[in-house]
Amino acid sequence: MRLLFDFSGWLEHKQRGIGRYLTSLVGSLLSSERLGTIEVDIILPDGSDSDVAELKEILKGANVFNGLSISHNKFYDFFIVGDFFSKPSWLSLKNLKNCKRIVGVVYDLIPLIYAKNYLNHNVKQDLKYAISLELLFFADHLFAISRSTKDDLCNLLKIPSDKITVLTSGFSSDFFVTDQEIVSFNDRKPSIFMISGNDRRKNYENAIKGFLEVKKQKLVPSDTKFLIACKNSEEFNRNVEQITKTYPEFSDSVKVLGYIDDEELREHLKTSTITIFP
Repeated sequence: MRLLFDFSGWLEHKQRGIGRYLTSLVGSLLSSERLGTIEVDIILPDGSDSDVAELKEILKGANVFNGLSISHNKFYDFFIVGDFFSKPSWLSLKNLKNCKRIVGVVYDLIPLIYAKNYLNHNVKQDLKYAISLELLFFADHLFAISRSTKDDLCNLLKIPSDKITVLTSGFSSDFFVTDQEIVSFNDRKPSIFMISGNDRRKNYENAIKGFLEVKKQKLVPSDTKFLIACKNSEEFNRNVEQITKTYPEFSDSVKVLGYIDDEELREHLKTSTITIFP
């Protein structure tokens, strides 16, 4: 089976989220013994030579090409759009002509669900999003990363249920923990760990308020810390500071770690008493 991937989404979100999902997905395909022989080609629209080298190092066994289309006359069973809402460069006629079927991954419809917050602020961005929504109907099949996303596609866009498959297996082996590495509960640090983002829809504000309230009511040990890992912004830091000011006696219990690398992230996941994603 021959697969051609458009990795525009990886270029925009290399380290986490979409980028990590895509590399984990392709890595799983390349290592699968049940699917037989698989040949994977990847195009990197607007990529650089260093991007190509980096992706080849991550996905050994995949062929990676720069540019908008494949550079040779080759035919594929599937053309896979890694992210419909990144640049719609996969519409290259050469790519479409050389592929039997077009499928792709959908992560969420957040801008549509929370249109008041995300739309009607920038005409160019709104138009790009509208085009991306239309392109979902162009695919032969869609893969949603959660049942919630599938429900949104069916309810909001009226896409038939049988055209969507839930594909949650985008987890990364970089965070696997062996039996020897497991930290027993009593030996873990007194911390509650949240992987978030500086977007308010991640619900970090209520998470912090909830933590401070249970701290005030002495429902957690007195030395418990609330740790937030995310790429923070000035607005994010300002919001966190405003919340902690209302609980001055516990304000030093909330710590924003900022963006942390994989090794530190893995350590917190392994040693924290609780991890939450509200």
